[in-house]
Amino acid sequence: TMANLKSLSAHSQAMYRDYWDGRKYNVSSKSTFADRSYVILATANHGRVNALAERLEAQGIEMYTNTAPLKVASATTQLGAQEKGVVIPKGSLIIPNRQPDAPLVAAIMEFDADVRESVLVEERQRVLRDGSSLMYDTTAWNFSMMYGLPAVTVPQHLDKGLKPWQPATPVIDVKPDAIAWTVDGDDDRSVAFAARLMERDIQVRVIDKATVLSGQSLSRGSVFVTAMDNPHTDNLPMLIAAEAENLTLSVKSIDSGFGAGDLPDWGGAHFRLLSRPQIAILSQAGFSSYDVGSTWWAIDTHLGIRHSQLDAAYLSRADLRRYSTIVIPNGYRPLGGSELEALRGWVRQGGTLIAHDNSAANLAREGGIGSVRTIGDALDDAQDYDIALQRELLATSDELDMAAVGTHRLNPTIAYPWDQGSSPLSAEELKRRDTWQSRFMPSGAMVAGRVDPLHWMSFGTGNMLPLLYSEQPAFMTKDRQQSIVRVGIHEPDPTAEQAETINWSTTPRGKALRVRMSGLLWPEAASRIANSAYVTRERIGKGQVILFSGQPNFRGSTRGVGRVWLNALIYGPGLGTSPKIDL
Repeated sequence: TMANLKSLSAHSQAMYRDYWDGRKYNVSSKSTFADRSYVILATANHGRVNALAERLEAQGIEMYTNTAPLKVASATTQLGAQEKGVVIPKGSLIIPNRQPDAPLVAAIMEFDADVRESVLVEERQRVLRDGSSLMYDTTAWNFSMMYGLPAVTVPQHLDKGLKPWQPATPVIDVKPDAIAWTVDGDDDRSVAFAARLMERDIQVRVIDKATVLSGQSLSRGSVFVTAMDNPHTDNLPMLIAAEAENLTLSVKSIDSGFGAGDLPDWGGAHFRLLSRPQIAILSQAGFSSYDVGSTWWAIDTHLGIRHSQLDAAYLSRADLRRYSTIVIPNGYRPLGGSELEALRGWVRQGGTLIAHDNSAANLAREGGIGSVRTIGDALDDAQDYDIALQRELLATSDELDMAAVGTHRLNPTIAYPWDQGSSPLSAEELKRRDTWQSRFMPSGAMVAGRVDPLHWMSFGTGNMLPLLYSEQPAFMTKDRQQSIVRVGIHEPDPTAEQAETINWSTTPRGKALRVRMSGLLWPEAASRIANSAYVTRERIGKGQVILFSGQPNFRGSTRGVGRVWLNALIYGPGLGTSPKIDL
């Protein structure tokens, strides 16, 4: 504005001096930012790390990497835990806070910014008085959690044994006489690689269990293309190399299909054939333009393949047979009976239906599609849902009483998951608590998600996934419904001598549950969403319904949960549905 220009004209020397003094302070050893460094731990997901580094570079932020493992006295994890004697693996992305743009670095990278007590007091008073809020946007925003990358904060200025950051150089090893070619499933770009090749009518497989072929390590989720599957594609190696170059993605050539030891061999059940997805996005009236736009952008940007937009007003009369995958973005109106019937029949015939946020909640109700329910509709059967949860937890436990297994004498004191010493709450009390706790749902906090490490939708994802959580549905699953991501990470706690009841669920003895990662999450809200499902999958007929509690492509920034969504979109038709036979 003219006022700003006049102020600059009148006070330019003072402004330049203040700017210069500020930057000198930022790089001094006495600044509040001097003894702090942010570290993105080394990962095979080079595409995601490179994307993060590009955003930082665009802001002029200085970045480094370590050429050897680096041991530091202590570090803070994304869950807020203080760990001693932490070793930073070679090749990590290191961002010292002591640099000219130190305040910007802290604003972008710090895990958990403090909120003044006076603000929290007023916020809580407003919530209780009339449900209003001071918070007009998300209260948690940092790059490492948004991108779903493991990171630590080190309370010291790291500058020894470092060199300027450079993105990893891809190695495109495409031998024409190889029997197969593969790309690493840990890298997000592998999904685009598979999708683009299928667009060219190339048969593509994905590996659902890590193996070693020809001395090459293949991670779970790696994309695998064989000459045998594509006998009529003469220029197959050239097409593979071209797509890898477009995506700057490394490719390995495979000369032998025999897995080392007991590892999977090519030709076995772990090399699963994909089906080319034919994608439609429901849009127009009744849907969030933000979520429709970010969904559209994610497909265009991360995949670069064809898709259609389908006007929801014509859903009940549309020919859905041309699509194998339909995405329902966040919406403001429930689908009508004829629309639900059209989608229900399409799913039963082999379709993959993916829904977000409120649209997912509209499906997770009586008369919707499937048997997944929101918390409010599931509390009458709370114990059944808790037993299903305990079964999931026990299925990941390595503890086994060998003496009890090997005895010849009948054991009359078998331990059951519903008999851990804690008393379940009545349905009436659970509903009363849920009504009260729902008042405190966040406007945008980061919570810890625990991931099913064996499910195909978790390819390229670690055991913990940061989730951006706001006022959105919390889902409940049991029986044949699958929870790919649940809220809360269990950690050992020797002081927890008894199991603890948290609303409908039970935390086993010897365990503690961490939920909040960053941002304002009231204890009431944390208790409400603890152990609820964030991503669910349910088989219906020949098809499947996949529900996301939130918006997996929020502002195009939630790259962690966005990978789960990409897996569902591209791999769902091949891995989650029954194959169709065209005669």
